[in-house]
Amino acid sequence: MPISLETGTSVIIDSQTSTVTLDSTTNKIVVGNTTSLTAISVPSTVSTPILDLDGIVNSTGVSDALSQTLTISSSNTAVATTVELANGTIISGTNWDGELTLPTAKSTGSITISGVTTSFVMEFGDPDITLTFSTPVKLTLNDQAGKRAYITEGSNQNEITTTCNSSNVTSVSNIPTSFPQACKINSGNNLIILTKTASTFSTGSTTVTTTTTTTTEDTSSQSSPNRGGNRGSSGGGGGGGGGTISGSGIIAEGTQLKIYEIEYDVCTDYKVKILAGVDNEDPELPSHPDAKIRTPSNGIVQASLMEDQPLAPSKYYYEAGLSSGDTFFVAIVEAFAGRVPIVTQSSINVNECEEILVINKDTTESRVSDASDPKSPRIYDIKFRLGDSTIERSSLDTNNFADSEQSIHITGNVNSPTDIERAELRVSNIEQPESEYIALLMNSKHLTSNSYEISGEITKDLISEPGIKYWIRVTNADEKVQESGKFTISTQPAYEVDVNLDLNVKQNIAKGKIVNVSTVINNNSEGPLFGTLQVLVDGKMLSEKTKLFETGQQTIKIPWTIEKQDSKLEYEIQTIFQSYGEIIKSDTVKVKTFTAKKAIPLSELTEIQSITDENGSIVARTAYLYSSTYDTSLKFRVIAPDGTCVIGDTAECFITDSTTGKRGNFESIVLDEQIIRVRYSGSDNPVQRFSITSVDPIEGKWDIKLESKDGSHVSEDILNETKLKITFRGGN
Repeated sequence: MPISLETGTSVIIDSQTSTVTLDSTTNKIVVGNTTSLTAISVPSTVSTPILDLDGIVNSTGVSDALSQTLTISSSNTAVATTVELANGTIISGTNWDGELTLPTAKSTGSITISGVTTSFVMEFGDPDITLTFSTPVKLTLNDQAGKRAYITEGSNQNEITTTCNSSNVTSVSNIPTSFPQACKINSGNNLIILTKTASTFSTGSTTVTTTTTTTTEDTSSQSSPNRGGNRGSSGGGGGGGGGTISGSGIIAEGTQLKIYEIEYDVCTDYKVKILAGVDNEDPELPSHPDAKIRTPSNGIVQASLMEDQPLAPSKYYYEAGLSSGDTFFVAIVEAFAGRVPIVTQSSINVNECEEILVINKDTTESRVSDASDPKSPRIYDIKFRLGDSTIERSSLDTNNFADSEQSIHITGNVNSPTDIERAELRVSNIEQPESEYIALLMNSKHLTSNSYEISGEITKDLISEPGIKYWIRVTNADEKVQESGKFTISTQPAYEVDVNLDLNVKQNIAKGKIVNVSTVINNNSEGPLFGTLQVLVDGKMLSEKTKLFETGQQTIKIPWTIEKQDSKLEYEIQTIFQSYGEIIKSDTVKVKTFTAKKAIPLSELTEIQSITDENGSIVARTAYLYSSTYDTSLKFRVIAPDGTCVIGDTAECFITDSTTGKRGNFESIVLDEQIIRVRYSGSDNPVQRFSITSVDPIEGKWDIKLESKDGSHVSEDILNETKLKITFRGGN
């Protein structure tokens, strides 16, 4: 049954309406105590869509069972999303006011997951209250098949790892009983999530999407057999001829063409560098493949062979230009197997100024064994000492450093079921690709039947500014290979560390919100500093970022989520900068938190107050009042603390009828020098409601009541069920 949308921000539907499409001026759907709603469409122009189910939610925050399946189709998120609420579903949440936020896009930067590139973030439910569903909700995310999926609860990112044993909400039986109460399953190109919890959902991937295709076009190509020259370097790389040669290379049938590494820079050099070719065990290419990129700004851009080429046969470096505004690009490499073209491509999202992405591991050397393999060696307890010092330090410590006149001695322990055949200490400059490492043989000492001590030295000539990265690689007699984690030691410069920190964060924040902890690092030193910035919340680590800090001013923003259910009302935030043994601390900032929404039955309403701290200072002001009723035999009467009748049907009241049609659909009233804005539906509306807002705190003994239109008594039960909803907003 079609309906006409009401002027303003809400649409009120009657019990017969089955489908609703929101628009740019209407973002809220209000239902009565019975509803036939089966479909909601949310176009891309609607930013924060809301379904108000207050009419079927009781005073404890539990809804009636839905009388039919409700399907919500959203195109306002980065990924087209469909949400299905099954017939019979009951929604509940402590003190829930009935407002259900429909799928709403959030910035991918609002979610930080270690080792994962976030591709999509969506909020569904209530930003301040955890909602649960008696029957699983079905989320269908278009084109997200194969992605990792997460549910955010407070500051915790919980991965959904369970694969659903059915995509049907009535048949699935393996949804975990503990948080996150969700499972996932692929359906064609789409990802389906079945969840019993409403929250923030995100998807991402640890690898870049790479595809290789073989097409059967009747096409042939000739190319010069010339290849770029070799270059010498311990890890792979170094000097020789090259140049731009047109035409795709020839590849043996059955050989797989690969992109190994992509490096891009969209802030300084505006270039992309591609390493591509075939594995060493494959037949050597008689000529180089052809490479190009596709960008949103320039379309197809041909890549040229770089002057410096890798030492390994049949691998080539290519280079092409990027524009500063490019947010993604596709790297494409082509060759021919006879008359059949072989194409491999990688789609890259530009998330940083510059980034190095490993697409396929180079198989020049043996692959690292699975850590759970019982035949694999295990490396642990890696330490270092400087020069002639006898003091050993853990490689895991934050901000280790040395000067360029000191050699560095590295030791570690290895457990291996068979003899160690080879132990390497690998070293590279912090600013160089790890593939350009230098390998140093380590000494191995047999301690017990399966325990070894290994040691090696990084000589002074290998230590360069701004620092080095090192790791250990061990191969045993079973030809099992294992690598340690990677560690850094910065090189101490001749100049002093001169840094000060400015910490900026909102000091009054609603629970469940995500805010940025922003630190301005003022590097007043004579040159760059390699250092670590730590963000602490109540002394516990929120984030740690180690990098090279150039001179001047830099800002680092770290997202922080205030726990919804945490009873704690105050936190202490501090940032610490460590560099070359110096520790610089910011001032401590105290952050006060509050619950953003509160619902009070009209029967219990006494005095409305802002939220204050122990000193009486306002933490969050009362910014918004709202109430509604579906009983058409009743009417609202609202009296301000000074006795002014704001809403009522008598002559002394400022507002006696609907404000719809007035400028902005509200009326401004001055109460004792305070301006309030009032919206009112009028008492004849099937869903009678009002809202009051002000830039100043709305406080005092407001008299808000329901009166019968025929003068009869209004029961206490009605006053208990009708709630005044109060929204608080932080002062800064």
